[in-house]
Amino acid sequence: MEDTGRGEHMRRAAMLLFLIISFAFLFGTEAPGYVAITSSDGVNVFVDGVHKGTVVGSQLIISLSPGTYTLTAQKEGYEDRSVVVTVQSGRSTSISIELTQSKVGQERIPTEEKKVVLGQKTGTINIFSIPFPGARVTINGVNYGETDIRLTSFPTGQLTIEVESGGKSLQRIFTLEENETIDLQANFVDGKMHQLFTVRFDFPDGVEVSIDGNIIKKNEPVVLIGADHHVEMRATDLSLYESFSEKHITVTTNKTFELSPAFSKEYLDYIAALHPGELVLVEKGSFVMGDTWGDGSSHQKPAHAVELTYYFLIGKYEVTFEQYDWFCEATGRSKPKDEDWGRGNRPVINVSWWDAIAYCNWLSEREGLPVAYRLKGEPDEGQMLDASGNVTTDITQVVGYRLPTEAEWEYAARGGNKSEGYKYSGSDTVGSVAWYWDNSDRKTQEVGKKAPNELGIYDMSGNVREWCSDWHSPYMDFLQIDPYIHKPTSSGPYRVIRGGSWLNTPSFSRVSARFSSLPTVAFFSLGFRITRTVAPRNEPPVVNEVNGSSGTINRNSSIFGWSGSDSDGQIIKYEYRMDGGDWINNEMNTSHTWIGYSEGTHTFEVRALDNAGDYSETLGWSFTYSNIVANMIRIEGGSFIMGDTWGDGSIDEKPTHKVTFTYDFYMGKYEVTFDEYDAFYEDTGRSKQDDNGWGRGSRPAINVSWWDAIAYCNWLSEKNGLSKAYGSDGNFLDKDGRVTTDPSEVVGYRLPTEAEWEYAARGGNKSEGYKYAGSDTVGDVAWYTSNSGSMTQEVGKKLPNELGIYDMSGNVWELCSDFYANYSNPEQTDPYNSIVGSYRVYRGGSWGSNATDSRVAARFRRSPTYAHSIIGFRICRTAP
Repeated sequence: MEDTGRGEHMRRAAMLLFLIISFAFLFGTEAPGYVAITSSDGVNVFVDGVHKGTVVGSQLIISLSPGTYTLTAQKEGYEDRSVVVTVQSGRSTSISIELTQSKVGQERIPTEEKKVVLGQKTGTINIFSIPFPGARVTINGVNYGETDIRLTSFPTGQLTIEVESGGKSLQRIFTLEENETIDLQANFVDGKMHQLFTVRFDFPDGVEVSIDGNIIKKNEPVVLIGADHHVEMRATDLSLYESFSEKHITVTTNKTFELSPAFSKEYLDYIAALHPGELVLVEKGSFVMGDTWGDGSSHQKPAHAVELTYYFLIGKYEVTFEQYDWFCEATGRSKPKDEDWGRGNRPVINVSWWDAIAYCNWLSEREGLPVAYRLKGEPDEGQMLDASGNVTTDITQVVGYRLPTEAEWEYAARGGNKSEGYKYSGSDTVGSVAWYWDNSDRKTQEVGKKAPNELGIYDMSGNVREWCSDWHSPYMDFLQIDPYIHKPTSSGPYRVIRGGSWLNTPSFSRVSARFSSLPTVAFFSLGFRITRTVAPRNEPPVVNEVNGSSGTINRNSSIFGWSGSDSDGQIIKYEYRMDGGDWINNEMNTSHTWIGYSEGTHTFEVRALDNAGDYSETLGWSFTYSNIVANMIRIEGGSFIMGDTWGDGSIDEKPTHKVTFTYDFYMGKYEVTFDEYDAFYEDTGRSKQDDNGWGRGSRPAINVSWWDAIAYCNWLSEKNGLSKAYGSDGNFLDKDGRVTTDPSEVVGYRLPTEAEWEYAARGGNKSEGYKYAGSDTVGDVAWYTSNSGSMTQEVGKKLPNELGIYDMSGNVWELCSDFYANYSNPEQTDPYNSIVGSYRVYRGGSWGSNATDSRVAARFRRSPTYAHSIIGFRICRTAP
């Protein structure tokens, strides 16, 4: 046994001596060094990502040229570990790799730690019925009221929904997911219950799209009935797309669908002609870059979002010896070694990064394109160049052939916008798409012999690793748009290498695996493929709606607002037109106030012009102006008991007393919003009221005094051809402009009397006796201190009361016409307190109120000059 061990030792020593002599011959006096690894059998060792051997008999010796390397140990069932080792000429470095097994810890969880509180998962259900509302809704056997109805915070799960009307019953089973909103339509005409989907469609400009025969607009919401729909696309740019394309889509949720017509044969031929049969078009899009499976190495993390805003072409195959040898012959370069494996259609190997970019520049010049790189030895060596030959870091400005950026490489390897989420480029089975350690016969193979990925690109997970344009850099955890690392980083002076090779294991063949090397390195498992940016077509500007009138409105003045953007240029002006007239230059202003249109239906349109001379799609509004104010609820006369009918109110809510109305009146369905109030200010030249930074639009107007509110009412009356409701001293006026104390004689728009307000808040003659306006649960109907976020909210987002009026409890206190006075016992008919006092009444509670102050009986007072963020108003009008 002793002689056998001595003999083995001598054989190893002889082998080492032979290696030293061989490398001294090859490299002169710069002899190699050695790494002696001691570890358990079966440990695989990689040097700079290249497999160098497997430990057998507890030992592995690796010969390396002098330099610094990253050595990685890998074994099934154990975490990968890496160490940086410096190899010195003619010397040996010893490394011991230990495998540790984790000890499983055990401890009993105390009983109190097992207690958890499970919050119920909920969603929202909106149920409509046609041809008329008022159908009874039952879900899982429980009655929830009548259509049209919104059910919020509804428990998730399988729901049997039944809608009954006129002796007919429609029933269907749906599944509600957490935070989902389902819109349902009970159609008693066709006898079916449909799910409604609100979706948007994004598609290229110059394409007309129809869904189920109805033409739609780009990125505008469309309500679709049911899941299955037919799409037809007609393109005007026949150099890019086929004139007609159609497809079937299945809609299962509210979202944006991307639609694209089929590319024309002319365009595909043009693409192919750029480098015959070798380039694949990759459309712009977004993806998550890095280790999306959670089993990759640290330098593949963090996974992060990347958006590519441009199209590009990438080699269908890796550059072959046949192609590269042509370059060498044309330029007088020495041809790289093929390791005696063969040339022809095998991928070129033993080329450095500098060699690869020189090939790219040669190919550009051969086809009359501006070169993409400054070559080694030139000023700004290695930097990208735009069409004018200037250094650029914007990859979209590079015209010539180049290496892909790292982001382009991974996006293409994953399948671009056709990705099916494979771990390897085109499959979850590595052997079907890659030449790697187990199937390569330890050498390169001809390109294109394995299956391609989703884009028709070959060998991105194996055969040879591929140079990229970028310098190597750690990933960052934020969205990156068109990324390109153009200078050395903290990682050192290394260029990125991507994709596995014939030399690698499957873990190094994944689409997220990344490596790096000095740009001077040439190796027998390293090659490249070419890329080109597709010359961008001008993207026209986009105009989006901010605010404007729609539906039926009650004023002959409207403010239209919009925003604009241009992804590849700048907007130089906006134009608008009214009722199809001539286009009018609005310069760079993004709003217009239209005053004085007649009764009837009107259109307002706007478009943008960019610096390339292209117009945006036209953005339009359609609305109908009517003398009858929209969103007002008619309230029939009747009687009720006014004041603290529950016995828990304050002294000024007593005594309760009977009130009778001998007339009908209209009450605003919503509190007056900033949209409505700002139109008044625009028309009258007043300074707009502060919104406290909370937003305007559909939030209630705030910081208005009583005098401000009645001025709005008078303005609204005049706009609608009605007599004003108020005189300069705040008194009511009749149709002839005479002072009156009888609200039934007032024709114009006004604030409600206090009695009208409470009657309407209680539900009028449909009252169900609720303490708050529409419910005995304050949070169902009111924005108040516990749920408002300490600010106003958009009107109409809580449940309405019995009359369909919103926010009469909470959001903002609402001004009334009356002077404040204490209640008295006698029954009252058509009451209005006109006796001059110091305060005016306001009712209803606000975002800053507690539940008590949100009751329909609660009342408060303030000076008519007082304005605050808790105070707003709604309009009222005596029915003609």
